[in-house]
Amino acid sequence: MEQLVKIYAELVDKETGKPLAEGTLQAYLWDKDIVNDDFLAESDIGSSGEVSFIFNLEQVRSLDSPLEEEPDLYIVAMNPDDSAIKRIFTCRQSEVFKDTDFLSKDPVTREKNELTHDLGKVFL
Repeated sequence: MEQLVKIYAELVDKETGKPLAEGTLQAYLWDKDIVNDDFLAESDIGSSGEVSFIFNLEQVRSLDSPLEEEPDLYIVAMNPDDSAIKRIFTCRQSEVFKDTDFLSKDPVTREKNELTHDLGKVFL
């Protein structure tokens, strides 16, 4: 069953403390797994470093995590036009946000609480 979820974040340069500006960088959302990480979505970076990602929650399930429902998310920012070698040195990666729960239910209504998560400021 398709379950679309949304992630918001503000990307911040960990060296300067300033938002990553729009321009040549593209942001990519990944799910950290034991063997192979799962690519989930990509986003342009706005003028204040804002990004938003929409993906199907089923994308977090793979051969190395077939029953996963709470992805361990991280964001990568890089210039997609750079060569693979250059990306190794210029790519920026965030910390991993472990066990992001999109399926928790309100204890009173038993309705799903959050299909949207705001990660806040994410330092790269």
